[in-house]
Amino acid sequence: MDKRSFDIMGEREKGQLSLSIATSLALEGAYGILEESTHQQDPINPPIKAYRQLWVNVRTLYRNLHGSMPRIVADTLSVDAFVETVYDEMLILKGVIADRSNGRMKVVFYANTYKTLPRKYPNAHGREKQTPNQVIYAAFENGTIEGLLKMMAESAHQIDFKTFDMAIVAEGSPEKVLLMTHYPVDLLHFSGASELVLLESHTGVIKQRAQWYTKMKDGKSLIRIPFNRITLQMFGDSSGMFYPYPIGYRKAFLEVAEKNKWTQGTTADRILLCVKLARNPHLEIAVRGLM
Repeated sequence: MDKRSFDIMGEREKGQLSLSIATSLALEGAYGILEESTHQQDPINPPIKAYRQLWVNVRTLYRNLHGSMPRIVADTLSVDAFVETVYDEMLILKGVIADRSNGRMKVVFYANTYKTLPRKYPNAHGREKQTPNQVIYAAFENGTIEGLLKMMAESAHQIDFKTFDMAIVAEGSPEKVLLMTHYPVDLLHFSGASELVLLESHTGVIKQRAQWYTKMKDGKSLIRIPFNRITLQMFGDSSGMFYPYPIGYRKAFLEVAEKNKWTQGTTADRILLCVKLARNPHLEIAVRGLM
């Protein structure tokens, strides 16, 4: 890493745990030490104690690192600088968890390629046209993942690092898993956990399945909309992986949801039945295509 990149990375915004601010805030919330939190903090009995595994999307670590610096500065740094700093953060994060859990909590880092996403979601409105900034970001992000894979192969440090294409599988006996990712689609493709909950970057909030609807685009207003593959495609997601369907479809969908008093437990089959009974053939065709 060149001296300029080293100095800039070292001066990035960090939290209490010497990690990029958004990553640190996530763990601070999980450990009940988040300052100025709107949620009650309990460092003696923090919420993270209820879980046996923490899974971390390294693309989220990259995003949080990139976001801890001004964009105009971050985009001038080398991919090697990001690789080394993300790797250092992985070591720090693993050390923090090991120390605070007395070695009882397992940390797994993973990289999802999302290569087969277009095939698995053929009718989704995905990102097609990218701005120059988005192209640069994607190139740096993918370059960082490739660099980390190479570093993992050469490193003596024992870091549990896995790669997946959509399907994220926790092997072994099912355990309660805390997942840190900014890609909501990961929540739909994670298997092997006895219970899966989301740990948000920036806020440090732990969200149960009934709260995942907030990860859809403008999700805080979608309390009637259960989080599943239909709705994630219909309303889009907070990461920008899926763009929302046209407003006419979404408005009609919301009207059906309100009329039938949907909850976060409403199933995909129930959604389709309600849409069918609404006698809106265009909406029905769309929903069937998203199942």
